[in-house]
Amino acid sequence: MDEEASNEDHIPDSLSGHNDRDEFLSEEDIEKLIKDSLKSQLSGSLKLRRRSDVEAALVNTLSEFMDNFIILGYDLNHKAIEPIFYARNDMGADALTQYLQSYFIAMMKDSRR
Repeated sequence: MDEEASNEDHIPDSLSGHNDRDEFLSEEDIEKLIKDSLKSQLSGSLKLRRRSDVEAALVNTLSEFMDNFIILGYDLNHKAIEPIFYARNDMGADALTQYLQSYFIAMMKDSRR
């Protein structure tokens, strides 16, 4: 018995999609598998990450360039995000708070004119 012939005998009909044992899958079956695979790959990559994952990525990236920072803003759905406050130590947190207070006071003075 030829090795190729023995392999063909072990191919279940459910894999081929039909009873013809000369090929595993028809072209339509292969095309359907590729489309289904691409759809599942795309839907998996479009899932939104949790806020904590996004926040950790932002903090890790920004902390390479800044010692202390606050992130304020809106998400892509126009909803205000919870502010992200990062300071390396207590002294940095105090300095950031002072800076924020002086910024708001300066903005209020400018708006009165």
